[in-house]
Amino acid sequence: MLEINLIPEDLKIKTVKTGPSLDYVFFAVPALIAVLFVVHLVLGAVQLSRGMQVRALNKRLQNLEPQRKEVEQAKALDADPDKKLLADFMDSRILWSKKLNTVSLQLPPGVWCNEMSMARRELAIKGSVVSVSLAGNEIDLINRFMSALRNDKEFMKEFRTIELGPLNSRTLGQFNVQDYSITVTAKTAK
Repeated sequence: MLEINLIPEDLKIKTVKTGPSLDYVFFAVPALIAVLFVVHLVLGAVQLSRGMQVRALNKRLQNLEPQRKEVEQAKALDADPDKKLLADFMDSRILWSKKLNTVSLQLPPGVWCNEMSMARRELAIKGSVVSVSLAGNEIDLINRFMSALRNDKEFMKEFRTIELGPLNSRTLGQFNVQDYSITVTAKTAK
């Protein structure tokens, strides 16, 4: 059916548009999608850079882990001086019974020890040598003794050097006696 409206224009009821026109909607929706896409890209880039920073920091933390453990152990030892003393003792522990037995076994005939002492991680051996053959080979006997100690790997495991100190010659009856001093330096504690 056909409807004819003969009312003049100024008397017609005008409808008021309450929302945006469709023209704006067609422009606003793609603009909003574009803005969301850009924000998504920016946030993704920020997250990627933060992830890389976190991985770098985790790697640095892993590299610092041994130092952290050392610091924690040092703090624990500082908290209890008795534990520190015991730990230092165990770290620098030398089985002296085996060392003294090795010294005893490596002594050649005619060489003896008069005194052995330990001070500041040095073993001092003082003794005398007498040559029964009167050939004057006391120094050879001392060198043989020192070489035997140097070549004993089990003995040298905790020691760094063996040094011969001053020699004093004296005559005892018809025998030449050579007094010697040997210093064996221990390796430093870890």
